[in-house]
Amino acid sequence: MRAQLGILAACVALALPLQAAGQNLSPEKARLADRFATAVQKAYVIERERKAPVLADLSPDKVTGMQEAVLRVKAMVGGTADFTTLARGRKVRLVDANVFTAESPLERDTQFLKAFYQVMEANIEGLEDPEARSVRDAVQAFRNEQLTVGHVLALERLHAFEIKYGPGSAQLNFVETLENFCLQRVWFFAPGKDGPSPWEMVSSYSTTYLTTVEGEAQAVSVVEVGVRHYNFGYDLDTKGGLRSYLIPRYWSAAFALGDGEDGALRMPFRREPRLGGMASWGDLKVAYLHGEGERWRLLVSRQFHLLPHLL
Repeated sequence: MRAQLGILAACVALALPLQAAGQNLSPEKARLADRFATAVQKAYVIERERKAPVLADLSPDKVTGMQEAVLRVKAMVGGTADFTTLARGRKVRLVDANVFTAESPLERDTQFLKAFYQVMEANIEGLEDPEARSVRDAVQAFRNEQLTVGHVLALERLHAFEIKYGPGSAQLNFVETLENFCLQRVWFFAPGKDGPSPWEMVSSYSTTYLTTVEGEAQAVSVVEVGVRHYNFGYDLDTKGGLRSYLIPRYWSAAFALGDGEDGALRMPFRREPRLGGMASWGDLKVAYLHGEGERWRLLVSRQFHLLPHLL
């Protein structure tokens, strides 16, 4: 009796994590994957009963691999599975966003099952009985879902590239262009499977800052060193107005260094400089500088270059 209770407790302990693994996967998505795995196995049974010659191309190891892949897929999506596969799927986290992607925990098994089915596909296509049609429908539904997800992800990557590099993005000077090209080898700035990194380096010399001194506007030159972050959720149809400032295409934060005297085209390194910080929200920039023996100075500017790719 104790042995039976121990086995029952072990089954419950393994089954509970499996249910947690699929809790964020919608029934519709789970059903598509479960039906696909069942359909591949059913196609093999159909061909075996018909003694189809194509089965000679399938070694016993491949048939065993198919059966194991079917059981693993079923275990991971919360479908029917035998006891030996429960432990394999219990730590898998499947959600609607990843179940049909190339990074899906199911990908290795589903790719194997698709290749296995292709050996029999021509024969299954020629059958008109309800069971064969059910197999074809289940396999095609799974393929269509993967194509749809792949199409959406490709568009999202293209959108991210357009946000960062397309018209309307921040214009880089030659120093920023060179350093950001080199920084693509660093993980923080490197492109990935989802597209470009949202981060880039800021290293600029801006001559377009304005401040007020005794009620009069004065130009100030500032060196900026920091980072810029792009919002890949930005709507490219936003051309301007209040909305473009509420949800900007990019923002940045940087260390700022200004000359000890006001004026355009000043060299901040030749005398006691003013130090502070800069922040931008879209193309609106604000800097706050402080020099020796004077108050903090507020400066404002816009993100543009007087000389393209230079200043």
